[in-house]
Amino acid sequence: MGAYPVAHGQATAEASTFYTCLRDSYQSDGSVLDSLMSGYEATLVELELLEGTAPADYRGLLQRIASGQRIEAAMPFRFRDRLRALPVDSTAWRACQLALERFRSDNPEAMLTRFLDRRDVLVTEGIRADLQASSLLDILGEAAFEHPFYRLQTYYLIDLQAGSAALPDLLPETVSGQAARYASRGANILRLYLNERTQTIVEDQLVSPERLAERVHRHAREFGREALYVVELELDVKYRQYVYLKDRIARAVNEVRDEYSRRVFGKTLTEASEAEKLLLENRFPIRVVLP
Repeated sequence: MGAYPVAHGQATAEASTFYTCLRDSYQSDGSVLDSLMSGYEATLVELELLEGTAPADYRGLLQRIASGQRIEAAMPFRFRDRLRALPVDSTAWRACQLALERFRSDNPEAMLTRFLDRRDVLVTEGIRADLQASSLLDILGEAAFEHPFYRLQTYYLIDLQAGSAALPDLLPETVSGQAARYASRGANILRLYLNERTQTIVEDQLVSPERLAERVHRHAREFGREALYVVELELDVKYRQYVYLKDRIARAVNEVRDEYSRRVFGKTLTEASEAEKLLLENRFPIRVVLP
């Protein structure tokens, strides 16, 4: 099977081509998939979770999920469970996936590619359903929901809601609580020594401000919410010098947050919503403590 052609003037044509390929990989010429999707759609409309079947209605459903409204409790079954039970031709399915990968490689700026790249990151990072929906809305306009492939994504997010806690992420612990909990650990702790000449030493090596930022970047990325920064002070170090070092660590962690936000949400740290910022703060906390 060759790579999917790009249809000029119709940005979402590639999604229809890919969906048709996947649909035809199901037995009974795809009619079982059609039946499942139409039945699920009818249930959404019957329960008044979906106002109608127009593209605007589907985008509205995604917006409701993005707002944090939980709608999965009303659904009598999970879509993915029913989908996995359908008989599929595995050879045809793999052929579709290989063709899709070729398309993504050849067309990095296509909407389908950008959508799948964003979705893959969101799923890999375990992002909540509401924040996934918000991130995907930045890519999917109303016209995208003319195609069943993108309508399918709202079904997956409803399933994701069902498997997640109703409450948002817990707020970070207090600094004293963090220090006590991590006291017996080692690898997640980056130890720094600050002398009276305002020089920073890490692992017996004097580090420049640039090198310090690199070390903090690496530590934050590797340990995420487990990262802890312990600063030991020489006897005559002024408190303001400690605060200055703490601010440098905070700036470095914020750079990691910004990088992550761009990759996962498609926006800078300053552009992130309050819910997204809370997730970023929990994912990359700034825990700077004295021993």
